[in-house]
Amino acid sequence: MQRHIRTALFALAALAAWQGASAQHTLGFTVGYGMGNGRFQPQQEMRAIWGLYSGGLSWRYYGKQRFVGGFGIDLEFQQQGFSFATNASQVEEKKDYLYYTRHVNSVVLPIVWQPHFYMLRNHVRIYLEAAATFSYNISSTYENEQARANGSAGWKGDYPFKLARDNRWGWFPSVSLGWNISKENFMKDSDTELKFRVSYGKTGNQEGIGSYAYQALMSGGYNYGNGSGIAVSTFGNRDLTWEKADQFDAGFDITLFKGRVNIMADAYYKKTKDLLYSTPIHSTTGVTSIISNIGSMRNKGVEFTINTHLNLGKVLWSSSFNIARNVNKLTSLLEDDLLSIGANRALKLGRTVGSWYIFRTDGIYQYDGEVPQALYDKGVRAGDVKYWDRNGDGNITDDDRIVTGNPNPKFSGGWNNTFKYKGLELSLFFTYSYGNDVYASWMIHGSKPGYTRSLLKAYADNRWTGPGTSDKYPRAIYSYSGWNGKNSTMYLTDGSFIRLRSVTLGYTFPQRLVSKIHLKGLRVYAQGDNVFLCSRYPGWDPETSVNLDPRFYGEDNDGVPQPRIFKLGVNITF
Repeated sequence: MQRHIRTALFALAALAAWQGASAQHTLGFTVGYGMGNGRFQPQQEMRAIWGLYSGGLSWRYYGKQRFVGGFGIDLEFQQQGFSFATNASQVEEKKDYLYYTRHVNSVVLPIVWQPHFYMLRNHVRIYLEAAATFSYNISSTYENEQARANGSAGWKGDYPFKLARDNRWGWFPSVSLGWNISKENFMKDSDTELKFRVSYGKTGNQEGIGSYAYQALMSGGYNYGNGSGIAVSTFGNRDLTWEKADQFDAGFDITLFKGRVNIMADAYYKKTKDLLYSTPIHSTTGVTSIISNIGSMRNKGVEFTINTHLNLGKVLWSSSFNIARNVNKLTSLLEDDLLSIGANRALKLGRTVGSWYIFRTDGIYQYDGEVPQALYDKGVRAGDVKYWDRNGDGNITDDDRIVTGNPNPKFSGGWNNTFKYKGLELSLFFTYSYGNDVYASWMIHGSKPGYTRSLLKAYADNRWTGPGTSDKYPRAIYSYSGWNGKNSTMYLTDGSFIRLRSVTLGYTFPQRLVSKIHLKGLRVYAQGDNVFLCSRYPGWDPETSVNLDPRFYGEDNDGVPQPRIFKLGVNITF
């Protein structure tokens, strides 16, 4: 049986009031414990609140259910008098522990401090949070008037045991400001609403690494002369530290023509440093990788959304269009400017994370005399793929690979439209992406005969059969060491597309009709998902890649395409 008991005792201290608003101070301390599934879950919280204060003594019991409620009593004091109120609280179980959140609002400046201590199955985590919100109004009248400017600030400290002792503490501040310019006197007669906002925050990441990533670990199961043994399985890295990101955001919202048009625009700049990644190392060391802070990267971009609500006679048209652009760049990388990862990827200074590290094709050899001697001796002949000899040594090796391509689109977004005429409603939702590359690795096996599948039709019909017949498709032969199927720009394709994600046609019967059959509502509809796709991509679907790992992002390795679904339905309200 899992139990969770919490007690709270608030000490109250009054301060002087200012301009008719209360300015008391509240200190609080909460201690809790939980027992369940063989683990001890202590929790501690402290609160300090400046503003209208509330306090009291409460006792709550939480059972084994996933989502339960508690009941308590708060006493609220104000300068004008005394009030009595009850409140309800909720707690939700997440992962291996229970957490409880309480929100305290104030007209002045609430500051909340929350130390947390979690003891889970395989690690201990401690972190400290502080948060404050405030609002400011230039006018002298505070009652019944919305604030013109507002903001919030927060600070968090985290102490995970995944890192070495000297690198555990992480400090993450945040602040945001907003200005409702529509409340200013010079815009009081305008039907335009305009708001500006700006924010800054620092975040930390140490997910994806083991609980003892900074220590060398050993494991069993190794064979020593037919005898069982243990060996080092991972190297430790005591220099491992937090992956930290600083992000700046700025934007505005504007509403025009009495709400018919709403525009939202945002711009952001994010600098991430001390990137955590499993760095490949020589297997002669006994392992193949080590968790490291490999460098830093930069993301910057813009997002734009426009919503419209227009009356076209008897037809009501609602539309929402958005477009976004993000530019990613690696700004520092260990001691070198290039780090090969995976089978055909590399991290390179100044390039997008997830760029390909492949050979560049320069057409097809038309005559044997064009083939360099070093390659001719290895079996390369006329009709085979010509790769760019980057270093000019007359041979093709891994040193001739180039970093190219970008799995991220130049811009992407969606467009949703809804048309209503009396009880009839038509909805169309489009998504699109432009400028991203997709590496069609599935084509490698279908571009040469004698492999695990049939030859692709394009490679069969357009294959090289003699000088001048093709400068793109090689001869149909199982060539030397898979020469014609090397990782190259031959399989780097355009992943741009426009997709009709969904279309719905529905009809809602008039109330005067459905009431005759004793119903409150009746609607029938037909819906299609993934109705059509417009793209030059040669495969089934340019969106088959969902793996965000930079070694695999933007690669189609026979991924399952999205299904096309058609549905008929009815909604009945009794």
